[in-house]
Parts: sequence; C-alpha cells; structure tokens
Amino acid sequence: MGLIIWGDAYEISVSEIDEQHKGLVDIINSLHDAISRGETKNVLTTIIPNLVKYTQVHFATEEKYMAQYHYPESEEHITEHQQFVNKVTTLVQELNSVEKILNISLFTFLKDWLLRHIAYTDKKLGIFLSSRLSTN
Repeated sequence: MGLIIWGDAYEISVSEIDEQHKGLVDIINSLHDAISRGETKNVLTTIIPNLVKYTQVHFATEEKYMAQYHYPESEEHITEHQQFVNKVTTLVQELNSVEKILNISLFTFLKDWLLRHIAYTDKKLGIFLSSRLSTN
C-alpha cells in the first residue's frame, strides 16, 4: 500500500488535471511499494519509465491550458516542470549507470515535489483556470 492518500485538499477543480494528478500519485505509490519490496528491476524497467512518460503527458496538458488561457505565471510554472524533469533524468541516469541501491530518498523526492507542486503551484493554476473555464 502506498503512502500518499489522495484527498480533496489536492483537487484543483480542473477535472482533466485532477485525474492526471491521481494517476501520478498512483505511480508514485507503486514506486514506493516496489522499493519497499526490493524490486529494483521492476522500478528501473517499468515504474520509472512509466512515471517519466506520464509526467510528460501531464505537463503537456497543464502547459496547453496555460497557453490557451494566457496564464500569467506560466513561465515560473513551466520552469518548475523543467526542474523536475531534469532532476528525474539525473536520478534515472545515476540509477542506470551504477550499482546503486534504490532507497526511500527517490520516493521521498518524488512525493514531496508532487504534493508541494499540487498544493501551491497547481492550486494557483486551478483557481485561474476555474475562473476562465466557468465563463466559457
């Protein structure tokens, strides 16, 4: 069982984005479970690649909304996305290049980043988009 429990506090009131956030939480919970069971191969060959692909789709969705509705804080938001991608890319390269034992620090980074990003950055985007989507 994963450690992140989805709740209303993480809803940003844009259903497509909320569903994708739930999907990210599910992947991170799967990562945590696999790390806890010592399933290094599963983590490296399946879960992390799925996380990377899903994150690309999710970020593209958010960035589509930001462009479509001219979100004034899009530059900062996109920078956060790029920093996340860079960090995950570095972690994946490290995991693939050395005999590194997976530990909870990878999960902790992903969990903390996602929950902080949703609670602050995406909440602001959600408020902005809700006001725009309700007028269309």
